Amino acid sequence: MINGQSNVIYSGLRISTTSGDCVDIVNSTNVTIENSNIGPCGSDNTTDASNGIHISGGSGISVYDNYVHVEHLASDCCDSHDGVLVDNGSSGATIQGNVIAYSETNVRGQNGANNINIVGNYLMNPRGPYPRGQNVQVDTTSSVTVTGNLAYSCTLDGSSGVQCPAGYLYSEDQEDSVNFYNSTGFSAANNYIMGGHSVSGCGLMMDYAADSGTFTDNVVSNTGQCGIGIANGTNQTADGNDVLITNPVFGAGDTAIYIWNQYSGPCGGVLLNGNIASEVRTDGSTSGYWNGGGCSPVTCDGSSSRVESCNVFDSGSGTTAYDLLIANPSVTTPPLIPPQPKHCVAKSPYSTQTSVAQCQ
Repeated sequence: MINGQSNVIYSGLRISTTSGDCVDIVNSTNVTIENSNIGPCGSDNTTDASNGIHISGGSGISVYDNYVHVEHLASDCCDSHDGVLVDNGSSGATIQGNVIAYSETNVRGQNGANNINIVGNYLMNPRGPYPRGQNVQVDTTSSVTVTGNLAYSCTLDGSSGVQCPAGYLYSEDQEDSVNFYNSTGFSAANNYIMGGHSVSGCGLMMDYAADSGTFTDNVVSNTGQCGIGIANGTNQTADGNDVLITNPVFGAGDTAIYIWNQYSGPCGGVLLNGNIASEVRTDGSTSGYWNGGGCSPVTCDGSSSRVESCNVFDSGSGTTAYDLLIANPSVTTPPLIPPQPKHCVAKSPYSTQTSVAQCQ
């Protein structure tokens, strides 16, 4: 327990528990956890708090270049087995260059947390259960940036979703990979988001009361029934995203980008511009975009409602977007792991980054 501390760096730790969180940081300021192996944490008992790193209150907490692997599976929701949990009004947390795996949700912000920066991490195989199961989810937060991460979800046997490479320990049970819920002033940019097979989940989701958010220049690959979803909220933008899905889910909507108000609250306006999107459905047809209504206005340049004029969306038998995306190496080749270390490359079984020295 780190309680009420200031201006402290903890480095090179090896922490695991059989009960309780691995690391608790409470009402502290300018504390850094770096270059450490954290996990497994706690137990499978939902009543046992088994988070990897729990940041509660305080400000200026930094989590750099760690391997965080909770591994234990929550039997029920919610937020007892997250990788990094930021809540209770904590402000100014930065989570960068980590490998975070096998958690209920890998990075979770909630309960008035604000100014959270999630940068350049490898986030893999969230395990849920529903309604958790995200690589990143924020709820009742403000000013959250999710930038330059590789969010990857796979299954061990490959019977659904993306098949894991050798050496992965647990299959994903992902809902949305990156989800913004009841939050304002958020962005997801330059992320590579791959995998998922939920009948209701997407790669990137603006969910209930997700206001003033932007999705910019992300690659969304093989995330199952949906790449980008906008289900509620106001003043939203999706610009310059590449969405290619070839693993549709039987019985699901199966469209690369959708806009559809699924709640009673306000939705719109939405700006869609410069996106290239294609989903190959189970019947072989393509669907790049679907508007289910309730989020007006949806425009592509601030004035036109014909979003097809500012984006490339496949439809029916069309493959123009598919052809553009499948020929683009930046779409078909994921980045190294983790994409943006802070000081050194986290020592995990999955790290492949060679441009920065390994942590000691």
